[in-house]
Parts: sequence; structure tokens; C-alpha cells
Amino acid sequence: MLKIILVALLAFLVQYSFKVLLTLDVHKRTYNHRPGPCRKIEGIVNGSEDITIAYEKNLAFITSGLVFLHSDPSKTENNGEMFVYDLSQRTYQAERIPVKNLEDSEFLPHGISHWILKDGTVRLFVVAHSKDFKHSIVILDYDEKKRVLNHVRTIRDDKFNNHYLLENTVTNGIILSNDKKTLYVSFIYEETIGVFDWNVEKQEIREVSKIETLTACDNFHVDEDDNLWSACHPVLKDAAKHLGNHKNKDLHSPTQVLRFKFSADRKSAEIVEVFSDEGRFTSAGAVAVSFDNGKQMLIGTVFRDVTHCDIN
Repeated sequence: MLKIILVALLAFLVQYSFKVLLTLDVHKRTYNHRPGPCRKIEGIVNGSEDITIAYEKNLAFITSGLVFLHSDPSKTENNGEMFVYDLSQRTYQAERIPVKNLEDSEFLPHGISHWILKDGTVRLFVVAHSKDFKHSIVILDYDEKKRVLNHVRTIRDDKFNNHYLLENTVTNGIILSNDKKTLYVSFIYEETIGVFDWNVEKQEIREVSKIETLTACDNFHVDEDDNLWSACHPVLKDAAKHLGNHKNKDLHSPTQVLRFKFSADRKSAEIVEVFSDEGRFTSAGAVAVSFDNGKQMLIGTVFRDVTHCDIN
């Protein structure tokens, strides 16, 4: 009996160890691949965690300054910043835009999305953290003439600290399709993307499929043709080292950009690797957004700069 228990325990430990090795991508190696000429955008040095594109305005809005927050708020290193990048001009220069009427300690921006108001104003919805790690949605309106962001309101809710629609899981990127009927969710440690029917009236979701990615996808972007884009971490163990000590320039984390074109029933997807880098040029990519009818893209990173690529 003891022998059976020991064999079963050994089998469990082997299985667990193998799963950990797979999760951390110990077996993986990344090769460099460019879709065309790529270069850095100047002006952003403390991360570009998320990007949203207002196609109507040819503008990209970029969040910056995300940090892993300390238990002691005084040790938080960066202040949150917002940048705008003109997609109609090849200046390769991002412009910092001030945020009015909002305390710095309340604004360490993370995720971002936007809406165009009836008067043409770009309204931003920014997932933000305070220096004592309280979460909120900060709503900002962009004043094109003064080139500033005006604070509209901040939304706080206890649900922001708990799982709501999806329980007992770790999720990362989340986005709706252009028709607002499909919800895409990245299960970063499972290396899968969940596809769900979204019922806005009942505030309910129903799983349609799970797509195996074999890479840890971060934030999402949906282009004008309803293709899903994501910057991913192909080697999680390297991402963990880099994110744990991001100021060490000798630590790099590979970046992979994938584009997903889903079948009509959304149960499968054609996956194209648009970009891949070992991490020395683009480290820990967090988001990839396309524009110019898919001929160009921006790649944001968790703690460093932005890459601008042509897609040939």
C-alpha cells in the first residue's frame, strides 16, 4: 500500500513539475522577425503599457508609468503619464499631455479605451491605480486645442478588487469586438484566449471557445476588420525576471505580436505572427495596435519604450 502511495505521489510531482516548466516556457527560444522597417518612438521611457487608437482623429493615446507598487507608497518610483502620438505624421515623437485636476498619487495608468462623443471629443477611460494600490476607472476628455486631458470623473467600486464575470482565474487582456457582441479574454497563465458571447442587457457571458496560443498574450486591440491583435510574452520566466527588476537594462523579455482572424463560428482562428523579438529591441511587449489599413503598427511595452513598425 505504501509503495502505491509513493508511486502516485511521485507521478503527481513529475506531472506538476512538467506543468510548471511548460507554464514558465523553459523550453522556448525566440527568434527575431520584423514585418518591415521598425524604429523607436522618442519621448516615452517609463513604459507604454496600453494604447488606444482614435481612428477618426488619427491619434494614439498611450499610458505610461505603470510600476509594481510597493507596500510603502512612498517607494513608488514613477508618476503616471499620458502621451498622444499623431499617426498622420511620421515624426516618431510622442507628446506628453498634462492631466488636469487629478492628483498624481491617484493616477498610475494601466489599461485604456476610448469613446468619441457626439461633439467629436475623445473621451478616455483609463484603468488606474493609486500609490496605495486602490483601483479605479478615470474618465478624461481630450482638449485638442489646448492639448490637455481634463478630468471628468473617477469611478471606484469594490468589485474592481474581485472577480466578477469570471471567477477563480487569472485574466489579463480583455476587449469587445467592434459589434460589441463578442468578448475576448486572455488567460495569461493558461496561454489561451477565451471567446465569449456578451449579453449587454443581462450582463452575462457564455463561453464559445478557447484558443490555444502557446504564448502569454497581454493586452488586446481590435482593428477595423475585426481582427484581434495582441502583444504576448512567449517566455514567461524571462518576463518574470524583467518585470521584477525592470530598471536593470541587462534583463530582457521577448516580445511576440500575433494577429487572430476568427472563423464565422468563432471556434477557431487563423493566427499570424506579425513580429517577434528576443527582447533586446522590444522588451516585454504589452500591446500591439494596427493602423493605416493594417500597413503600420505600434508596440507598447510594460516598462520601456514604443516601437513603430511598417507592415510590408
